[in-house]
Amino acid sequence: QNIEKKYRQLVADKYRKHDVQGFVQVEKIIRLPLKEVYSELGLIPLNQKREDDEELSHMELLRPSETKRLEKEMRHMDERVTRLLEEQPRLVILGKPGSGKTISLKFITLMLTMGQVGTAQLGLEAPYLPIYIRLAEFADALLKQQTLSLEAFLIQYLKDKYPGVPRQDEFLQAALQNGACMILLDGLDEVGDIGDKLIRGQTLRKTVLREVQSFTDQRCGENCKNRIVVTSRLEGYHHGDLADFAEAELSALRIPDEVQAFL
Repeated sequence: QNIEKKYRQLVADKYRKHDVQGFVQVEKIIRLPLKEVYSELGLIPLNQKREDDEELSHMELLRPSETKRLEKEMRHMDERVTRLLEEQPRLVILGKPGSGKTISLKFITLMLTMGQVGTAQLGLEAPYLPIYIRLAEFADALLKQQTLSLEAFLIQYLKDKYPGVPRQDEFLQAALQNGACMILLDGLDEVGDIGDKLIRGQTLRKTVLREVQSFTDQRCGENCKNRIVVTSRLEGYHHGDLADFAEAELSALRIPDEVQAFL
């Protein structure tokens, strides 16, 4: 319990504040409370999105494009990130650049550090331990150690990132084995193939995908009920890249209420 408390506290300290980027005229980094500034986004399951797009294409000559867009958004106004998070133990979240993929994962991470209080806000039953990494960092590690598994990387990465927690590696290994974790893998699209360099006979991207799939099949199934979320830009993911994952796209903030609330 002491190890868990210390780990949650260290992760919370890391993600409690959000660095606001894009204000080039400001010399200092702006850091705002993530819990206060985060606006929960909607998610449109990809299979539903395809059906909507097909339906709306038949109406293209009948209604203005803005009306069509608003109608589609209204249909999914209740499909929030937390709702799909509750329903899908394996989830891919897709979106355009700047759509909110990374900040959504960091918000989920922060909520999970809060134990039962944050868990309830996410609509989950169990207070999962959050494990957040950027997949590009795993890819860099693979280039240096080609036999590295995703699970081994997660344990070592967190041990290095949050030093000072005694027996943390043993604790996290046990948590993974007992299905007590939510693994949050950010930025699949950032993993690109580097020239002709192959890892175990495959390109870097395919190797990362294989490791993610292998880890998921072993640790996020019937016998071991960890949960996993992967994010990617739309152009960096192909339908079915990860088997048995639900796939959904972030929807834009609704006009005008959500935009006004965010501002």
